[in-house]
Amino acid sequence: MKAATGRLLITLALVLGTGVATVSADAPPLPHAFYGAVEINGSPAPAGTSVEARGESVRTGTAAAPNPLITAEVGRYGGAGPLDAKLIVQGEITNGSILSFYVDGILAEETAEWHSGRVSEVDLSITKSEPAPSGDGDGNGNGGGGGGSTPAPQDGTLDVTIGGTTMTFDISPTGAVRQDIAVTTADGRLTVLVAAGTAALDADGDPLSALSLNATGTSPPPPPDTIMIGIAYDFQPDGASFNPPLTLEWAYDPDALPEGVSEDDLMLAYYDAASGQWVELATIVDTAAHVLRASLSHFTHVAVCAPEPPPAEETSPPADTTPAADPVAPPESTAVDADPEEPAVTAADAAAIDEEEETAPVATAIDEEEETAEPVAPDAAAIDDEEAPAQPADSSEPLVQVEWPLIAAISIAVLLAVTFIVGVLRRRSY
Repeated sequence: MKAATGRLLITLALVLGTGVATVSADAPPLPHAFYGAVEINGSPAPAGTSVEARGESVRTGTAAAPNPLITAEVGRYGGAGPLDAKLIVQGEITNGSILSFYVDGILAEETAEWHSGRVSEVDLSITKSEPAPSGDGDGNGNGGGGGGSTPAPQDGTLDVTIGGTTMTFDISPTGAVRQDIAVTTADGRLTVLVAAGTAALDADGDPLSALSLNATGTSPPPPPDTIMIGIAYDFQPDGASFNPPLTLEWAYDPDALPEGVSEDDLMLAYYDAASGQWVELATIVDTAAHVLRASLSHFTHVAVCAPEPPPAEETSPPADTTPAADPVAPPESTAVDADPEEPAVTAADAAAIDEEEETAPVATAIDEEEETAEPVAPDAAAIDDEEAPAQPADSSEPLVQVEWPLIAAISIAVLLAVTFIVGVLRRRSY
């Protein structure tokens, strides 16, 4: 009675939830309920069959909201009625997420999308290997009549190797992992999570027998305008697939990020060998825990990438604010022109020259008389004063240009005049 009451309350909550327009922001999302037919090898599954839904963030093992659900009737799990049991799928699940279904731990062919508050009918079917009926034997293991029996397939093992350490897990004949797998690299950076029931197959579709995870320094280069942060990891063997996808949790150090790269820029990416390109994974950046989370459905190279930051701007040195010194004017030249121009002849100079030419015969006569008479010496001091060029009073003053031709002409004229006067006076004395 209590179970029926619980199922009724859950069903009512689902029905009412579909008509509610607003929901509190703090309330968890409503679950998605499933029911339908279930077959094993084409026949209705017997009562007591386990039916389970799995996916990212799906909660299991809840008594009030059963997942897995144990069937109570042949060929069906749950029912459409409001009081019928249903497979309840709940958790912090994103609308549109893909769910996988397992029947007695074997992955079913069917999948479904999860949507908060919905009730959906999904029929499930699996293929399960069973031993063939034994015939009449002869006691020596030889079959009689119908032949010998075929033994049921046995579980295999999955060896997981990380950094030289190998762990072994059970895997079903169909490739379903029997228990949850959580392995972490030696440096604590990368954790791989594989949920129980995940179909782990190799490239040929057979159950996976071994997988390895190793750091590599020879990964393909990142695309243009993208940088790779830290080292990449090589997941082997190539072509291995997982349904539902496994989960990667990659820890990072925010203080070790390159300059210009923020935590929100980080993303996980895998290398697609077919296209030769790195492909970005839908990455959740947990800035509180400094962890990147993403799902991966097949094995390849995986790395942390980010957009290439712009180059740092170059800083110019501060401008020199020291005032420029005033230019020093060169000293004025005090040198006298070495080759002065010939001065112009004035009218007075021309008259003096003419006078000299007219008195030249007289001067010749006077010279002849001086040969017989005692010459009278002119005032030597006066002559020296007239002939000597004037000296500057102060050598520090600039020199005045001396016009020597004019001075020489004047001196000759004066000398001739004095000589003429002396000759005239001598004649009169006689």
